[in-house]
Amino acid sequence: MVDRLHTSCRLTRGVEAQGAAGDGSGRAAGGAGAAGRTRGELRGRSSLVPHLDEYVPVFLAWSKALHRGSTHKLHEDNCAVLVRLLGRKRLDEITRADVEGFMVARAQESRRNVTRGKVRIIEGTVSNATVNRAVTTLKLLFRKAQGAYPRLDNPARSVELLPESAVQRILTDEEWARYLANARQPLKDVAILMRERGLRPQDACSLKCGQCDFERQTVELWPKPQPMIARRVSSVATAGKTENSSRQLDVSPRMSEVLSARVSAAKEIGTEFLFPMRNRRRRYQLDRPLRPGSLDKPHQKALKAAGIPDRVRLYDLRHTFATMATRQGMPLGVLQDMLGHADPAMTRRYTQRNDLAAQRAFFSRTSSEGSSGQ
Repeated sequence: MVDRLHTSCRLTRGVEAQGAAGDGSGRAAGGAGAAGRTRGELRGRSSLVPHLDEYVPVFLAWSKALHRGSTHKLHEDNCAVLVRLLGRKRLDEITRADVEGFMVARAQESRRNVTRGKVRIIEGTVSNATVNRAVTTLKLLFRKAQGAYPRLDNPARSVELLPESAVQRILTDEEWARYLANARQPLKDVAILMRERGLRPQDACSLKCGQCDFERQTVELWPKPQPMIARRVSSVATAGKTENSSRQLDVSPRMSEVLSARVSAAKEIGTEFLFPMRNRRRRYQLDRPLRPGSLDKPHQKALKAAGIPDRVRLYDLRHTFATMATRQGMPLGVLQDMLGHADPAMTRRYTQRNDLAAQRAFFSRTSSEGSSGQ
């Protein structure tokens, strides 16, 4: 893949060079006056566009106000690498070839692990997933910048990402039943919400009583953000992973049971959170929600007790829901809204070529509809 990127970089630079030559000949044919005005306009516009390292603080300030701490930290780390490898270029000088060149250079760097300020070199090179996350940050940075500079192109928009190894693990119905029988609270209720409607762990852990509407049988995830100042001073995340995280979901009967019991328990102990955090003495911290990371050990214990041999992440319960939904014929647009994906390409991952289960589910549904209409 890196070799293919090398070739792509050469081809992209060649096309851009030809385009620049063509523009030059066109200006010459149009006359010196027109060419002078064009160059003057370009100089004037370019002088207003900041360099990458100058715009990064603006982007990170916006990210800090909007995103969760872990997401902001990811963007912060990616921006440091982007500035280091792309150099001090203006935003309007960065081309697709530059982005592909960054991907080549980054994919060949050694892996590093930073623990308590100490850097440790790990065997092997940076993973494709790490490279792709940096390109995603760059793409988002340009989308943010285009609000202030409408004529600015996004060179990362059409770049082909590197292939990532498939780490998703879809649980069968039998495995899910065994897992649920061995999961302890609060993991069990979080797992049900994820498997029933594809919530992220942080979606479930951050739920408040006021987000549940039992009359309409809906739950509202990440209600519209509070004013920016209020979110900056708050130590609790008020916005989801993406700008599409704010959404309403239909509640299944099984979810309704879980949410109803959780709301009653929350009101009884005097907290707004359905999953309040506990301290080391097992006492509730009523003003803070459960950390998703605190479910990792209970999740591993449930897997072991259930006899599920493969490495399965808690997040794979969300993937299981999405995969089953596509096999049952759910339109991708509906699934994208339910999952809170900002990019439709993320949702298309759940469609598989030659998926016989999806074909049979579709034809079974259409044949039953046809027979009922006769």
